[in-house]
Amino acid sequence: MYTFGDKINYLRKCRQKTQDEIAAAVGTTKSTISKYERNLVEPTLESAKNLADYFMVSLDWLAGNGGYENIKRNIPKDVFNGYIKVIERAVSQEVTADNLGDALNFISKIKNSNIKSDS
Repeated sequence: MYTFGDKINYLRKCRQKTQDEIAAAVGTTKSTISKYERNLVEPTLESAKNLADYFMVSLDWLAGNGGYENIKRNIPKDVFNGYIKVIERAVSQEVTADNLGDALNFISKIKNSNIKSDS
């Protein structure tokens, strides 16, 4: 069974984030994130909710119900719509090389997973 710390560590590494970045995003310290990942301390309910929201996973999953195959793959509607706009600009050739890379990366993610808008 995977622990809370295992899952936080996994999610952080998948998103290529540092402990400092996660800590800043959820209002805690790098030390606390490190302790969670090493299973030295348990988070408060509020901290666990903040981490679940940040990583876009259910609190239930993060708390231990399910393996890695059950990660919620929805993305926020505004993020999804932003990528759609980049793709539309690319189709109409109003895109920079940087934006095209973003659009192609997003399309690749769609092909390789069940990402869908949370609308």
